Amino acid sequence: MTDPSSPTGTTVARQVLALLASSGLREGDRIPSERVLATELRVKRAVVREALRSLMLLGLLESRPGSGTFVSGADSEWVSKAIEWGLLLGVRNTIDLVEARGQLEIVAARLAAQRRTAADLEELGAIIEAMGRAGSDRTDLTAHDLAFHLALARASHSDVLSHLFESVSTLLEVWISRVLASKPAAELHGEYLEHKQILDAVAESDAERAQELMREAMRLGQRSLVQTLQAAARHEAEDRADRLLVVRGSRTSDRSRSTSGVRVAGGRW
Repeated sequence: MTDPSSPTGTTVARQVLALLASSGLREGDRIPSERVLATELRVKRAVVREALRSLMLLGLLESRPGSGTFVSGADSEWVSKAIEWGLLLGVRNTIDLVEARGQLEIVAARLAAQRRTAADLEELGAIIEAMGRAGSDRTDLTAHDLAFHLALARASHSDVLSHLFESVSTLLEVWISRVLASKPAAELHGEYLEHKQILDAVAESDAERAQELMREAMRLGQRSLVQTLQAAARHEAEDRADRLLVVRGSRTSDRSRSTSGVRVAGGRW
């Protein structure tokens, strides 16, 4: 199987993103099938499949069993960011990028506990209050969750960290929304409590506790993302199996119709 992190896989994913950005496709529109894309781009369907799976993980596309693959969000800013950050390297490298983000979050939490100012705490506190009011509204929670992590990076007073977080803010939003989408409504209040505990540690200048709380938050978030990816892969495999059964059933039916009414020598069927 062709490695989706190869230049061929990258080219396929870039072609799909270019289609979203330039062809006028909107949310809910169906994109060409794997077979059509593979034929047009002259690559194996396995390469196309891996590229599409990466884009589905990032929230740009969604697979609807029995119907095909559809645009789930394609604003020009997100597409340009996806291209800029090269999220076309396949599932494994996407997870690697999530792991790298987790390490940066841990460093940011520790530095924020050591360097935060009164103004930083005021900003972080306002975000936590808004998160508490959001309840189970996943859209609001995603926005406040993202704002918290960006504010925490600023509170680290590291220009490098702050710039990195701002640069990948669109990716963070996608990942956060994916994690929240995977949780039952009853568990969403835990997101508020988790972030409040981190803020409390930062406010108390407890760098060790802030670091460990963030480490655990990243571990749980990463696990949710991996589970989402695995579920998507299972659904895709089931969908392929269903399509194969339909094709085989259709061929069997065609063969049966083609032989009906035809007698062989001796008058036997």
